[in-house]
Amino acid sequence: SSDNQIALVDFTVVPLPTHHLFRIHLDTTDMKFSTYSFASLAISPLLLGGTATAQENSTVAASYYETDYGYAHIPIEWHPCDPHDPHVLCGDIEFCQDGDNYGYRRLGDKHAPCGGGVPGPLIRFEIGKQYKLTLHNYASKVTNLHTHGLHVVGDGDGDDVTREAWPGDCLTYHYDINKNQPPGTNWYHPHYEGESLAQVTGGAFGMIIVDDILDDPHNPIPEWAEPENEFLLQVFQGASGSQSLGNGKKVPYEQVFHMQAHKWYRLRVSTVNAQGRTSGLWFPDECTVYKVASDGVWHEAGFAHYDGLCYAMTGSSRGDYAIKCSEDGSVNWQNSRVAKLKVYHHNSGHTTDTPPGHAPSKPDWMTGWLGAQVDEHNKKIITLFGTTGTLYGYEDDQEPQINGMQWDPDHPAGIVSYNEVQEWTIRYSIFHPFHTHLYHMQIASKDGCGDYKYGEFYDTIASAEDCVVRFKTANIGQRFVIHCHDLNHEAVGQIIWYDVRDVPDDHKNTNNGDPFKCPTNYHPYVPPKDDKEVDKKLEPFEFSDKYGHLRNRL
Repeated sequence: SSDNQIALVDFTVVPLPTHHLFRIHLDTTDMKFSTYSFASLAISPLLLGGTATAQENSTVAASYYETDYGYAHIPIEWHPCDPHDPHVLCGDIEFCQDGDNYGYRRLGDKHAPCGGGVPGPLIRFEIGKQYKLTLHNYASKVTNLHTHGLHVVGDGDGDDVTREAWPGDCLTYHYDINKNQPPGTNWYHPHYEGESLAQVTGGAFGMIIVDDILDDPHNPIPEWAEPENEFLLQVFQGASGSQSLGNGKKVPYEQVFHMQAHKWYRLRVSTVNAQGRTSGLWFPDECTVYKVASDGVWHEAGFAHYDGLCYAMTGSSRGDYAIKCSEDGSVNWQNSRVAKLKVYHHNSGHTTDTPPGHAPSKPDWMTGWLGAQVDEHNKKIITLFGTTGTLYGYEDDQEPQINGMQWDPDHPAGIVSYNEVQEWTIRYSIFHPFHTHLYHMQIASKDGCGDYKYGEFYDTIASAEDCVVRFKTANIGQRFVIHCHDLNHEAVGQIIWYDVRDVPDDHKNTNNGDPFKCPTNYHPYVPPKDDKEVDKKLEPFEFSDKYGHLRNRL
């Protein structure tokens, strides 16, 4: 306090079986601070609470967010855009830069690291609400934001990849998370052509969760899949060959998940690398694991079809896993340990061979595709060219392209009919992980496509064989983007778009999606000058050889 009196702060510490978001709130109603700060917490999952009081009469309050993930997955704070309408929520997110690192963080949170492998804030949506998220560009490059996996419109103030926020600009994105949105695990990243490769490689990404409907009387979610029993893991590999990080952490300080022995949990995983390559996600022998969802959609088939200890994931895949373990172990991706599983045996959970099943009904528009009659004009062969090599007998040294076309933001590759089932055959996606915006693809090849199972839904496919998929252009339309998710290939043109025509007016997004200047307290990131320019300024000074290394650093 201002008169140097000391206030005592008491905290209650309660061990918990899983991670929790916790807030430390210091009630300083009767205290007057000249300065105060909170240190970053590096502790096991704890629930903390406490108060502090002194004699000075003032009203100052402070709070600090920290999770078991460190700085990763700290949630966006939503608030009603209009106090009279709780179903439309507003929030903010900051795009930042630190040298070659790019990232996202909560607006104004200068203590959080900027990119470099640390996932950005967690964007959590509830079905039945609308959201307006304002992106603040505090970097030195143009950018935007793509919600990978969401069933949202690709035009207006929606998920339109041609939108651009230059340094100092803001963009507001409007997301209608209605009953047509399947609940699941998704992610976000920059998608501005010419910049997305450097920005994703620099660490600009984060996780999106569309929550399950917990109170659905027809299909209640089992306890193991509820939020209090979930773990979040976003795995990132920057430059090719570099060590993979789990939630921004690496060996020997990797992410640790605390688990009761023999208890089922839900592990949500997102894997990110700019090359889009497929690698195995490995689990330890001490665990039983079932994959229950892919790319943000719950599986149709029973758990017995998805048991194992290794699962293929591309550089843009998501997977939800039911997991229980008997002893400590680790999770690995691309030969890197990305998480430790710390198992304790006191108060162990009840063990069952398989977790209680859960297969929520799909939104109406996602049903009946496989049995539908598809008109010939809705059938296409999508051929992805542009890889030098002889894998599987395929040779190609052309520039990356799709059906002989490259990116043209002003002219579509063709027209796709609205509200009709489409059947596409995808060729050579093993070299070019194939991703669709707006709509998930359902595997229609009778024997599946390698790791992609018949009847299941995905938004990214990397198969060594021709893969027949179906999807329906329902609910939304306009700009429908498809591309290779190797961002090196996308950067040189392996991305096109189709115009979904005849969308009803009440399903279109014609809102103004233009950028606007951010608030005046914006301070742009200024890239450092190169070494030669710095050295010129230092030439008048004489440095001995002993301190030459310091001169070079300066």
